[in-house]
Amino acid sequence: MITNQIMKRPLANFIVEQRTKDCCVIKYGNGNLYKIFTNGDIVSVNYNRTGKEKPLKKMFDKDGYQKVALFDGKRTKKVSVHRLVAICFIPNIDNLPQINHKDENKENNNVENLEWCDCSYNINYGTRNNRVSIAQISNKQYLAKPIVALKGKVVVGVYNSANEAQRIGGYRQSSVWRVASNKEKDSKYKTYKGLVFLYLDDYDNYIREYNRKEAHEAISSAMNKICTPYQMKRYMPILGKGINYIITNKHDKQLRNEYGTEEKQKEYFELEKQVAMLINEGFLKTPEDVVNYLRRKFQQKYF
Repeated sequence: MITNQIMKRPLANFIVEQRTKDCCVIKYGNGNLYKIFTNGDIVSVNYNRTGKEKPLKKMFDKDGYQKVALFDGKRTKKVSVHRLVAICFIPNIDNLPQINHKDENKENNNVENLEWCDCSYNINYGTRNNRVSIAQISNKQYLAKPIVALKGKVVVGVYNSANEAQRIGGYRQSSVWRVASNKEKDSKYKTYKGLVFLYLDDYDNYIREYNRKEAHEAISSAMNKICTPYQMKRYMPILGKGINYIITNKHDKQLRNEYGTEEKQKEYFELEKQVAMLINEGFLKTPEDVVNYLRRKFQQKYF
């Protein structure tokens, strides 16, 4: 049975003020009062000193456990929901250090789903070992996939695996894996040591996107030399429309994505670079010159 007491680490300075069958009121340090419910809900009794109750928003830590932010009078700390519920409602006679989710669902913090346990019990509980094995096999499969290292679009190394990239190339295996697995291209893992690492399966898509970006930057930079900001807004859409008509004889904003063949994409890149070169060399001196040039190219191809 839980009595009024100061709770020991890792939740220091918690004092149980009142407890019923389904609700336990605690005071955190010299700060706020909180209601802890057996279903895992946490409510601030005096939210922002307004005298009103408010359920606390739950957040997730890196391991998938739910946490809430509690104020101790000086600063806010994040505390695990399952630990709050267990401390308030489950006797811990043997002073066990960890809490297990019986159904292995980290979001189910109902008191009936929690139990105090030791580290060994928690590690070997239920399907955890099987899930870890599957994850390890999956990671090994990813680590064993061929890796390409590029500087821009120049290949500087090809390796049979991330492990080989570390052994032969001297690159940290974990960093190579993070960059190669970064499908969303999070800026934090976009490059490593100034290089892009890709799985070989992703190489063709990477080169296609690189060429597209390179051609677009070339023509945008060239047009910027002969256009005012107002003209850039006016003529860049016209330019894109003209290039679509020359390559496909029709226009749509998503047309370029639809014509995803290597041959068509190459036509796009080459035409954009050609226009950029003519502008940079001084053959096309105004945006009107560019439009007229594209018009002539269209007539030559289709008439």
